[in-house]
Amino acid sequence: NLRDLAEQYQLLFESNPLPMWIYDREALTFLTVNNAAVDHYGYSRDEFLSMTLRDIHLPEAVPTLVEVVRRVRGTIRRPGAWTQKKKDGTLIEVEITTHDLTWGGRSSRLVLANDITARKQAEEALRQSEARYRAVVEDQTELICRYLPDGTHTFVNDAYCRYYGKEREELLHQSFLTRALPDERARLEKYLSSFTPENPVGTFEQYDVTPDGQVRWRMWTDRAIFDSQGRLVEFQATGRDITDRKQRERELEAIATVSAALRTASARADMLPIILDQLLELLHAEGAGLAMRDPLTGETVIERAIGKWSAWSGIRLPSGEGVSGQVIATGQPYISAHVETEPRMTHLDLLEGLRAVACIPLIAQGETIGALWIGRKDNITPDEVSLLTATADIAANAIRRTGLHEETRRRAEQ
Repeated sequence: NLRDLAEQYQLLFESNPLPMWIYDREALTFLTVNNAAVDHYGYSRDEFLSMTLRDIHLPEAVPTLVEVVRRVRGTIRRPGAWTQKKKDGTLIEVEITTHDLTWGGRSSRLVLANDITARKQAEEALRQSEARYRAVVEDQTELICRYLPDGTHTFVNDAYCRYYGKEREELLHQSFLTRALPDERARLEKYLSSFTPENPVGTFEQYDVTPDGQVRWRMWTDRAIFDSQGRLVEFQATGRDITDRKQRERELEAIATVSAALRTASARADMLPIILDQLLELLHAEGAGLAMRDPLTGETVIERAIGKWSAWSGIRLPSGEGVSGQVIATGQPYISAHVETEPRMTHLDLLEGLRAVACIPLIAQGETIGALWIGRKDNITPDEVSLLTATADIAANAIRRTGLHEETRRRAEQ
């Protein structure tokens, strides 16, 4: 019957764990409140019934409150979150759900208030934590990124963007595997497939070639993230540029290789092919040559040339003529990325198909005794010039030492 139904509704209202009240839509006075409202807000039931909605809202919010009460109509409405005030002055954030009804013959509104203060505080704490984390990540000089198992970026920091010279939007949602060189991609895919929940961390050295032809190396430390079922979800990686270190290692390796090879040569004639063979292999050159200054005539003699330049062997040039003569005369290296336009080059037919050349002086005990040449189809990088210079220094001193030894032996034989 209607009385039983009314009692059930009253029970639902009073026993609801969330604060509820009914207020007069015209006067904004409280008409009734449930027990949860009394407990949560700290006002007694009589105090509530002597108050209006204005009393639990901040003064500056009252005009908006009045406008919303007037404008929002209907059965069930959710007019958003509001800041309200408890009896002790504590401010809380609440989400409001309303339903229009008639109460005691008056146009009224039922309100359910859900306190979301703790949730908002947790969200704000999380936002601040994320902001602090992002600040730490963005301030790092290391490259930091996250990516999916297929290499698709989900996050990159500012240092990562600067390193690759791209905007964040250009990198996100793109797989870095598509940028990898073919031989590097195969190594990368094998590396990424090696992670397991038992071994989630690995390191990888990777190289690429910049648009201007420079080789850059990076060392990555990757951590694989697995879900509770052991499925690979994502990677987080930190990288740093190790190009300088790799270059030093390469120079040391080259120096050691050339030095070891030269130790097996007892005469200058044995030494020259060793030097040029090592250069051809180390620098992936198409041609290499060694020009020496004739101490008697001052002429420049191409004592030996290999690869594409083998026909240069034996050519003699007047003192100071051509690029070799200039390098020997000045003791300064010559580097060109457009050798076909160099007017001082001789035998241009031997330069066909080559893009870049480097001619480095051979200096022993302060005296320039010759020059070391290489030629390539692609650019010669500054790091490779450093490697070539280190090799030239070793070669110059070895040639001078062998020359002195041979001269001493000749004099002894006389």
